[in-house]
Amino acid sequence: MTDRRRLVPRLGLLVMIAGLWTPSAHALEGDTFRPLVFANYGHEDNIFRFQDGASPAAPFSRSDSYHQLGIGFDLDWKPGRQRVRANVKVNKTRFAKNYSLLDYDGQDIRLIWDWQLGNLWNGQLGHDRQRTLGSYLGLTTSGLVVPVNNVRTEDNTYFNANYRFHSRWQAGLSLRQYSADYSAAAQALSNVETDTVVMGLYYTGRAVQRIGVEARLVDGKYPARTVGSGLATAFDERFLGGVADWVVTGKSRVRARLGYVSRDNHNIAGHDHSGLEWRVDGDWTPTGKTLINGVLNREINHTDVTGASHELVSGLEVNAVWLVKPKTRLGAGVSYRNVEYDGSNRTDDIYSVNVNAGYEIWRGGNLTAQIRREKRNSTLNTVDNTHSTSLFIGASLLF
Repeated sequence: MTDRRRLVPRLGLLVMIAGLWTPSAHALEGDTFRPLVFANYGHEDNIFRFQDGASPAAPFSRSDSYHQLGIGFDLDWKPGRQRVRANVKVNKTRFAKNYSLLDYDGQDIRLIWDWQLGNLWNGQLGHDRQRTLGSYLGLTTSGLVVPVNNVRTEDNTYFNANYRFHSRWQAGLSLRQYSADYSAAAQALSNVETDTVVMGLYYTGRAVQRIGVEARLVDGKYPARTVGSGLATAFDERFLGGVADWVVTGKSRVRARLGYVSRDNHNIAGHDHSGLEWRVDGDWTPTGKTLINGVLNREINHTDVTGASHELVSGLEVNAVWLVKPKTRLGAGVSYRNVEYDGSNRTDDIYSVNVNAGYEIWRGGNLTAQIRREKRNSTLNTVDNTHSTSLFIGASLLF
């Protein structure tokens, strides 16, 4: 799936980061390189999201547990006015009982170069990779378990540049290449590649840190689909709107994007989309020990559901964190999502609630725990009225 055109920016990223490593670039105070190890445990009481009262055929069961062991490192290096950051993690995830065929080796890699050229130019060059198990829900067909190993690999390479042509005005350009690849043949129709260009003009200030207009152009394709399959083989997406980053008070901040988006799907009729798209993300710190975050959105996203080209998600999410003591935190969150799947009459309403806690055993050593409850109502009978509970416990040590 990866061709020469997509290898160019990734190789360029490695060359440019390596080019920063010169004899004159010495480690300064504040530069860090910290290895890490981590171990996680998880349990799903309804792993394939069966309806209440339904169970898979033997020898499979509704529930299973998994454990995950991993290593990695964090890097923060500041040669001159440049800054190079890296967060690299690799893991082995193994299931305990009936679903050992879902075992996989995962990756979570982030490389970022924050570059500065003179006083007028700055930006980022980066690459992210995530290799993890695809959606459990995507591994079911007509309510029956199809137990296959389905690993999703996502690559995201990006470059952005900002030019300050006035003390208060800035122009920006962003380029991004993204791909999602599924290892299971049954999920290959969801493989996607996109090229994105974003152009913007912004006013910068103090309270209103950034406000402006953006145009986004996306060219996407589904390499495993063919003309005549009844599915879109490619798409064009266009967005025009406004963005803002506003420090309302010393305790609150709002980031917003609002505009009009249109999506034209190729080689299939009746599945185009157009309308308003928005996202509002706000933080509020009522006390020095409490943070509340809220998100309200309506956006087009890529989907794991085979046969759909995209999903339109409208949602609301609220999360709160309370620093009980310097080393102890408690958190909770609630969310609601309405998901409309392109190419079908299916619509899902997903409700979730979670509570979580974290404790710093010693400097660099952390314990985390979370329990999450989810309910899904759907116009698709086989996944309507499903409930699931997930438990996660993690331990990490950053040297």
